[in-house]
Amino acid sequence: PRTRLRPARFGILAAGVALGLSCGGRQATEQDTDRAPLSAGPDAGAADAGPVVCHEGVHEGPLEASSAADLDAAKGITVVTGTLTIRGPWATSLSELACLREVRGHVLIYQTSGLTSLEGLSSLAIVGGALTINENRALTSLEGLEGLFSLGDNLSIYANPLLSSLDGPTSLTRVGGSLVVSENPALSDVDGLCELEAVGVDLTLFHNVALTNVDGLAALSTIGRNLRICRNSVLTSLDGLVSLRSVGGGVDIDRNPSLRTVEGLRGLSTIGLGMYIRGNRVLPTCEAESVVARIRANGWSGIPSISRNAPPMTCQK
Repeated sequence: PRTRLRPARFGILAAGVALGLSCGGRQATEQDTDRAPLSAGPDAGAADAGPVVCHEGVHEGPLEASSAADLDAAKGITVVTGTLTIRGPWATSLSELACLREVRGHVLIYQTSGLTSLEGLSSLAIVGGALTINENRALTSLEGLEGLFSLGDNLSIYANPLLSSLDGPTSLTRVGGSLVVSENPALSDVDGLCELEAVGVDLTLFHNVALTNVDGLAALSTIGRNLRICRNSVLTSLDGLVSLRSVGGGVDIDRNPSLRTVEGLRGLSTIGLGMYIRGNRVLPTCEAESVVARIRANGWSGIPSISRNAPPMTCQK
């Protein structure tokens, strides 16, 4: 069956662009779309509606759910060939999408005020484009994305005021585009990204004022372009990046006022452009210089910029 909902309106979010924030995949197959069961189970639907019956429906083109009625009309579909957009204060649950296994365009979830988790998306395995989770006032976690293993473009997690955890996408091993986690004031860790091994373009962690560590990135080995970690007020170490070996562009560790060590970068052997460690006021300069020396020993021949960190005499022997 072919569902018909109003066409999606495209804007800056449809490209997965992280709203200008910075410090300054695998193709779907027929086998992939055959993995989920035909019923989403008794807990998948609304409490008074019973289980959602999956009817192998394909929604052709973009699907914009801007009301509860729109979402209800999409119940039971398994594939959206265009972009899926969910926005507005009406959304409190995504249970109607319990059968959805593949979106061939982008998935945009933004400016909701009642959505606390993404649990209705538990069958979603493949997103061909970007996944944008921006400005959701009540969202506390990414639970519901446990089945997501293929993301073709950017992952943007921006300005979700109550988001305290990225728990959810524990099957995701690669982000095809950029990963941007920015301005989430309650976020204390990135543990939900524990299986992530590669980011295709940029990795940016910007102005997450409660972020204390990046231990959830312990599996990450490759970043296609730039690594930017900037203005995270209580971030104390980069130890979670200990598996990182290659950054195709530059490294920018800038103005993290509580950062005391960058030892987590010591395994880097390839940096395509420059390395900047600056404005981290409690990071001993000699600590940064020591890590850079180790990176040079691994084969990097670039010229770093280390400035405006703590004085060298604060290093401990």
